Amino acid sequence: MKRVETIINAVKLERIKQALVDMNVIWINIYEIKAYGKEESHIERYRSNSYVVDFNKKIKIEVWTNQEKKVKQIISLLQKEVENDIYIVEIEEEMDISSNQFHNFLGSIL
Repeated sequence: MKRVETIINAVKLERIKQALVDMNVIWINIYEIKAYGKEESHIERYRSNSYVVDFNKKIKIEVWTNQEKKVKQIISLLQKEVENDIYIVEIEEEMDISSNQFHNFLGSIL
């Protein structure tokens, strides 16, 4: 099993999500996050008060798959859409909390 993840601007979410659905990806996690880094802080006004905003709203996408062909398709899609890094994480096993059993994924990678 592999997890492909990246951080995007919120305006690109629908286009990327639809492309992933069209690829028949069945496990997508989407998180709203706040990022601090390359982009500069800015001032926002609310009820005649000014606030410095250091953190920018971003979206983190995680896509899980056990097919190597799909991993390559996902990476190809994300390379066209994002300007940040793309991370590929190998998942060796998972633990089912309800049964306390471990499941090995290494044999399922195609």
